[in-house]
Amino acid sequence: GEYGSLDSARLSGRYALRAGDVGVMASAGWLRSDGIDSFGGGERDGFDNLSGSLKIEARPSDAISLGVVGHWIQGTSQYDGFDPLTFQRAETGDETRNRIAAVRGWAQGR
Repeated sequence: GEYGSLDSARLSGRYALRAGDVGVMASAGWLRSDGIDSFGGGERDGFDNLSGSLKIEARPSDAISLGVVGHWIQGTSQYDGFDPLTFQRAETGDETRNRIAAVRGWAQGR
């Protein structure tokens, strides 16, 4: 874990285990910051991000490999937008939220 300027923080971890012909690997992370004030009006635009990954692989024989891996990421980012009356760039409470997930499986023979 870490903590730094702009009220930034990061925490991450990994784990791996092999039991016989099966391996499991997992990781997770968290990152956040209050960000910066780009207009000097006192409002910071920060972000946060969560992520995780899991992989399982089995080798039932020397000639066969089976596995599955999944990833997940979710985050929020704040940003300055436009004043709805003047259409000038302004300090606003705008933000974007993102989420992505993916899974992949495989079977391999030699």
